[in-house]
Amino acid sequence: MKKHHLNPVAIGLIVLVFVGFSRSQNRTLYFSNQFRADAATMPPTEAFAIDDPVYLVLNLSRSSNTIGDLVSTDPSTGKKNFWLCFSPEAGDQNFKGVSPKCVGVLPEPLSDQSLSAKAVSYKILPPGAELPRNKTDLSDGVVSLMAARRTLGPVEVPFTYFIYGKADRALKAGEVVISCQNWDASAIGKYLKAADAKADSGELAGRLGIMTKWVKSLTSKRSDPALEKAIRASDSAPILRIVFLTPGYDIIRNDLGIVMRKTIKTVYVYKWPQSGKCYAHWTGYGYESLGGGAFNTDLGNWRVFEDDGRHVAELNVPGTNGFPSGDNWEVDCGAFAR
Repeated sequence: MKKHHLNPVAIGLIVLVFVGFSRSQNRTLYFSNQFRADAATMPPTEAFAIDDPVYLVLNLSRSSNTIGDLVSTDPSTGKKNFWLCFSPEAGDQNFKGVSPKCVGVLPEPLSDQSLSAKAVSYKILPPGAELPRNKTDLSDGVVSLMAARRTLGPVEVPFTYFIYGKADRALKAGEVVISCQNWDASAIGKYLKAADAKADSGELAGRLGIMTKWVKSLTSKRSDPALEKAIRASDSAPILRIVFLTPGYDIIRNDLGIVMRKTIKTVYVYKWPQSGKCYAHWTGYGYESLGGGAFNTDLGNWRVFEDDGRHVAELNVPGTNGFPSGDNWEVDCGAFAR
């Protein structure tokens, strides 16, 4: 295989053309939604529709360089390629599935034909209709960012690149601007909905056993037959198990420090008559304040919050992502027969 050395012209290409390319037609690195066998003829696309394919185009047809001049060795793997990276902002990485990822755009093993080429394209995202059977190394992250940002207008998907030895830091490749209108009717929207439903189904199937075992393992921290009787009387569904998570009541105050109520965190299992299924639920049972240290005698229940009321509280159930107050998670009725 021939050795390629980055000449001064190619260095200028890196720092001037790649980093500072404008909206002119004479681009070297750009994105397109139109695949052509001759990558040099693929036109740049300014704005993408939701189900459009997305291709990176590296086009050196107007220079004396070839693709091989821009290949470099990743020091962490020892592999050679032209390195493109999906580079979401730090804040966007909090969304599920949105993680930075770098790929080599040239097929491996590298060949003299690909290194001596003047232009090459790389499929970042297939057409929406092809996603279920034709994902790419970057498609999951791109689609997850689209899903997370779609309600805020057109989504800008950022990319960077590396040329190690000459550009060891991430250099900006540009953003793919994708309109996410008509999300629910789009192929991508339907694909994600189906994928989420499948994941939820699998999670729920595994969670039933986890929750059943966890609830059975709980030991009540308070013995209060009168309160248990009141809780059972307050619910039309049969209650099969009650567990108090604390020995005493929590005093709930508003932002001014005024006492609003007293509650005790409670997990209970009930059987829903319409379906015959059983569910675990947790909430705060207690009484409204009447002022002066007195409380109403009518039992009430409230979802439990934390962080001064900003977030719904969650119980740590091993094997899950947390059991939110107010949720109903299925358990095995047979484990709680009365």
